[in-house]
Amino acid sequence: MTAPSGFSAPARRTVTALLLAFAVAHGLYQIGRAFLHPKQGLDLAPAYLAFYTLEGKQSTVALSLAANPADARSRAEQLGKYFTKLGKLAPRPDLGPGANLGSTSYEGEVVYAVRGRYVVLVVNPPTDRGGFLKTLIGAIPEAD
Repeated sequence: MTAPSGFSAPARRTVTALLLAFAVAHGLYQIGRAFLHPKQGLDLAPAYLAFYTLEGKQSTVALSLAANPADARSRAEQLGKYFTKLGKLAPRPDLGPGANLGSTSYEGEVVYAVRGRYVVLVVNPPTDRGGFLKTLIGAIPEAD
C-alpha cells in the first residue's frame, strides 16, 4: 500500500500507529461483547485477557476467575451451551482434562478448559492447541 504523495515518512508512521491502535481497541471491544457481556448469556467476568501473535495470527487468552470450582464449571457449561447454540462444540479430552473445542462464525475457534476456580479460553489458538492449553493450565497453581 502506498501513501498519497505529500505524506512524509513520520506522517505515514503516525497514521499507521493510529490505525493499529484502533484495530486493537476494536478487537478488545468485540471480545468483550462476545464473551463478557451479560446479554449474551455468558458471565465470565472478572476475566484477564492476554494477546499473543502466534504463527502469524493473533490469539487471545482469557482467564475467567470464578468464586469457586463449582462456579468455574458453571461458566464452562455456559460456554458449552453458547457454542452448541451458535456454532459447534466438541469435547476434546486430548487437549486437557475437561477441555472443549468450540467454534462459531463470529469468534472462530475457541478451546477452553477448567482448572480449579479458573476457566482458561484461547480464541484463535495456535496449531498445537493442546500443548498451548496444557501449558496455560499447568501455570495455574493446583490449590488456587
